[in-house]
Amino acid sequence: MWYLVVVPSLCESETSKNNIGNIQETYIIGADTYFNISSTGVTKVSNDVMKMNTGDDTANGYVVAWTNITAADGSFTIRSENVGSVGPGEPNKSYGLQGFMLKELSP
Repeated sequence: MWYLVVVPSLCESETSKNNIGNIQETYIIGADTYFNISSTGVTKVSNDVMKMNTGDDTANGYVVAWTNITAADGSFTIRSENVGSVGPGEPNKSYGLQGFMLKELSP
């Protein structure tokens, strides 16, 4: 069983602070079980998809996180995607993932 914390962005600039369109979705794919424990300020789209503004996260410290992750084949994937404020293909860009912490939990 695993615990995962993803730090989507540590960006801060005058442009990014004022740009509400820097929206990113982060997915957990291929895991059999998981429990979302993302921070307040991260929007839960579904149990496996979290959404947040990555324009300025230095003040808020938002993180995407899942715990009790299991995968029968021992493998799962974390993916992030720019979705802008209106959906994929929007010209506003989000920032990529900048940090991971993956920790094995005792059974």
